[in-house]
Amino acid sequence: MSRELTATEQRIAALANQGLGVKAIAATIGLKYNTVRSHLAKIRKKTDFPTLLEVHRSPELHEQFGYHIGSLCKRGHRYNGMDKSLRHSRSDGRYGAGMCVECQRIYKQGANERAKQRRQQAG
Repeated sequence: MSRELTATEQRIAALANQGLGVKAIAATIGLKYNTVRSHLAKIRKKTDFPTLLEVHRSPELHEQFGYHIGSLCKRGHRYNGMDKSLRHSRSDGRYGAGMCVECQRIYKQGANERAKQRRQQAG
């Protein structure tokens, strides 16, 4: 396996280095989400390119790769994919407060499953 990056991998690495997430990269260059994920995995095998979580946890990598601490939620999901805030601000403190869209989806899915279990136990 060649250690050199292909032209597509170089393009994806450059976009990721600018702080774009997988969805934003896919939309920018016209590839499918899973194709971009596959390319990123190959890039990481060939180089010492860090994952978003590694960058999030390391101040040195923040400076080197230009990511902003505020662009990731506590689970490592991106708040800002294509210059749009994915963070919801709700003053009532429900699931949207301070959660990114992905965390919100996970929370809703879990809440729906718990409600379904309660209905089954009651009926």
